[in-house]
Amino acid sequence: KAVKHTRSRDKQRSLLAKALELSEDLPEALVELADLDLQEGNLDEAAQGFTKAVEAAAPFHVQGQPSYFLRAQHGRLLVSWQKGELNEAVSLGEELLFADPPDHSGVRFLVPLLQLLLSQFEAANEFFTWYRQSYPGDLDDPGFLFGWALTSFEFDEESSAIERYKRGMLHNLYLAPLLLDLPEPSPELWQHNQRGDYAYAIEFVDSFGAIWERDAGATRFLRELYVSLLPQLDALIDVRRQMAELQDNRYEPEHRKIWDKLIEEEQRQIARWMT
Repeated sequence: KAVKHTRSRDKQRSLLAKALELSEDLPEALVELADLDLQEGNLDEAAQGFTKAVEAAAPFHVQGQPSYFLRAQHGRLLVSWQKGELNEAVSLGEELLFADPPDHSGVRFLVPLLQLLLSQFEAANEFFTWYRQSYPGDLDDPGFLFGWALTSFEFDEESSAIERYKRGMLHNLYLAPLLLDLPEPSPELWQHNQRGDYAYAIEFVDSFGAIWERDAGATRFLRELYVSLLPQLDALIDVRRQMAELQDNRYEPEHRKIWDKLIEEEQRQIARWMT
């Protein structure tokens, strides 16, 4: 607890070192120390730390429950990804999903994108098929949906690709224009959650934009779809802009009444969008 309430990295390291002096295989301390190394870019040290934490935490892991074992495995995955060891990262992700079917760390949204970075389209397609069966009614992650759409396009399932791209665009208005190097909407729009933020889109394109850059056919398909949908998107963007402006104006006497009307209009635009 003291580590979490301390901002100084040096102080955090000191506290963790003291904890490990008292118990050299304390999973909590090993994971936190390895995570500090990961944040600071000390990838070799982080890899060693997470591996040691996995060994220490494994006896206490209960399948389906959050644990330091899962955190350590997730840390190993992130290290492998950052080191460019993508096949290892995919393997670790698959192991995590086996050890933790509810997927508390969210690696189900990462594994197929790593496979696409490796041009493993068959493997990604198999993953998406498994995902659809394993996580019905799951939340919509826009980057994941874009990867699924591209995979559908690669397997000549254009109607499915269109539907998934549209769902992805609905949840993040910035992904498509950033991938296509087209003007994007204002980052100040109202969003339902952080997955809709401009920052999410920037991070996604930095990590996975190469998937589209090297596939001219898939990029052309996305461009044609996006341009054809711009009039509808502009209507939704206008509503989200008004929602953001109203959110910043809490002293408007009829705030609730106006807000409810905007919500109704947004829902109409969404229903129209998905038809």
